Amino acid sequence: MAAALNEEHRQMIDAFPYPPYEIQQRLMVNVYEALQHRRIGLFESPTGTGKTLSLICSTLRWLEDERRAQEAAAAKTADDDNALPDWMRSYSPTPAEPLQQTQTEPKHKQKARQQAKAPQVLDDHGNDISEFLVTDEQAAAGRPGSGSKRTAAEAGYVSSSDEQETDAADNVPTNPAVQQAAAPRSPQLIFCSRTHSQLSQFVGELHRTRYADSVMLVAVGSRKALCVNDEVLKLQNLSQINERCLDLQRSKASASKKASATAAPSSNSQQVVSFMQQSSKRKQGKQPGSNSGCPYLSAAGGAAAWEGFTDLVTAAPIDVEELANLGRKKKLCPYYGSRRAVPLVDVVLAPYSTILMPDARDSMGIQLKDAVLVFDEAHNLLDAINGAHSTAVTAWQLLSVQRSLSAYYERFKSFLNPVNAQNIQLMLRIAAALHKCLTHLNQQQYSSDSPPTPTSTSVAGRVVTVNDVLFELGIDNINMFELASWVKENKMAFKVSTASEVTHCRLFGCRVATLGGCCCWVLAPLIG
Repeated sequence: MAAALNEEHRQMIDAFPYPPYEIQQRLMVNVYEALQHRRIGLFESPTGTGKTLSLICSTLRWLEDERRAQEAAAAKTADDDNALPDWMRSYSPTPAEPLQQTQTEPKHKQKARQQAKAPQVLDDHGNDISEFLVTDEQAAAGRPGSGSKRTAAEAGYVSSSDEQETDAADNVPTNPAVQQAAAPRSPQLIFCSRTHSQLSQFVGELHRTRYADSVMLVAVGSRKALCVNDEVLKLQNLSQINERCLDLQRSKASASKKASATAAPSSNSQQVVSFMQQSSKRKQGKQPGSNSGCPYLSAAGGAAAWEGFTDLVTAAPIDVEELANLGRKKKLCPYYGSRRAVPLVDVVLAPYSTILMPDARDSMGIQLKDAVLVFDEAHNLLDAINGAHSTAVTAWQLLSVQRSLSAYYERFKSFLNPVNAQNIQLMLRIAAALHKCLTHLNQQQYSSDSPPTPTSTSVAGRVVTVNDVLFELGIDNINMFELASWVKENKMAFKVSTASEVTHCRLFGCRVATLGGCCCWVLAPLIG
């Protein structure tokens, strides 16, 4: 083994905090060689053989060597440029950057710019419903917004809203907390594991090596793991925490927008948008800080405070729990603080779910191109992939979807263009077919004279292929991929549920609203 070691291997082994065993040396050398030759490596080692330490020493040693090689190549290029004649070095062709920037501008920035020009849209009662709508790009191109108030039909609007539902393009771009660098360091090491406790173990092992003093590391996680706003954490449910966080940002942005906008004509009915925002802010009374947004995103020092927080996050390797404590101590959001640090660091620690889901990756600013991806405990990877792309649905949920879609369609059908109206009808058709199927299966199961035995074939446990389900339900002629893309692009899941909540509240006069819905959200299906 010693004869096969070169200088890089010896320096890597010297970084190991203890005299390594032969199995540890072999693991480090093979990992290093796999990275050096840009290969995919699958490594297995018995429990208790120091796999984490071996991975740290091999990957970070390779990262150091790669950075040195890049610096040497850049220095050589600079020397070659200096050897050229002055007239060649001074020559610079006219760049075509403006055109290129226009062509490669991200979609969410194009959409935000169009929304900024969008006029205020009023329904027949004088309510501002622009929060529920999204501009028709063709109509907007033919009739640029002038800022005047017009009806929805005149403005060329269709369903959904200009509010952001996901983290991929947060709707508070001016907040320094959500701003990120253009591109991450290259190459970047992304270390993934199943749980945050396993990632914390990585940080602990890293502190036992010399790399703890030189490497820049950040641990990323969900809002549930990193949020330090006690009022938001009380919700406990991850989806509600996500929505509450975005709602606090929307409420602040909407307040500033409405303060500068011209007041709408008075009417006896309360504006739909205003009621929607109020209903999501109340839970047994008014929540503190709901008018001014999240206090952990409103730093007193502005951009300078966030820059300082980012420096603290990357000063020394810390895990998610330490990051959350640091954010609470500095009164700054550790979730957005970690996102800001992602492009600046050498190592990113992330759970499986963050890496496997493209939307989660994009929201964190994690790019896989030119990155080294290390999966620890990879035997759990298949289960994680299955879980990330699987879901469970009940008949009650499908019934709620039907009612929500029907309420949305009845509320905005006069403002829908033919394409969007047809898509909502297709969604209703799918929900009805699935609900009918589940109801039929449940009836068959509970009407059986004798309960199924463990060895018998239960109706509720039937396994079928996707194509069989589509043909059996009569929805095989629907382009599911196209419809799903439309739902995601227009943020229909959030907007339909929100509009339905507002409709029920206006119908029953409910004044007690919570994030998950008001009391009539539960009573409406029973009342019919």
